[in-house]
Amino acid sequence: MTDNVTKYWEQFKTDMNEPTAVFGSAWAFGKGSQQADDLARLTLAGIKTATASAYELYQLENEPIPVAKQGYDVLLNGAAEPVAIICTTNVEVRKYADVDERHAYAEGEGDRSLAYWRQVHEPFFRAEFAEAGELLDLTRLHVVLEELTVIYSEPLR
Repeated sequence: MTDNVTKYWEQFKTDMNEPTAVFGSAWAFGKGSQQADDLARLTLAGIKTATASAYELYQLENEPIPVAKQGYDVLLNGAAEPVAIICTTNVEVRKYADVDERHAYAEGEGDRSLAYWRQVHEPFFRAEFAEAGELLDLTRLHVVLEELTVIYSEPLR
């Protein structure tokens, strides 16, 4: 945890009177600082209330998938600065082909349509699989769909 993340986490626990709150992790959306900033802004505005990740990559990296309501995460902007405390409220694994309009809308990106969601997520997943040295097969891909809520968004003091 960086110093700013630690400070922000302690600030949250004090301000919200949550001394025993469970820390999950600190992370930013997407790839690159601009995308992280854009998606953090959508989250803070209440527009982005969901996200998606590739299930098979969790398996390749031997990492557990997120679990709902098991702690709080620190959302970072593109400069790796804390901007909010979020909680995953629901997790579901579906085939890529079964992601629906409701989830695409909740992700809050572009025109919020399923067509747009697929247009931006296919290349995103392709790049992630390539980074892991794997080929993406959309017909076999499973997606971890998370619903998120912002718990705290005060600036770091």
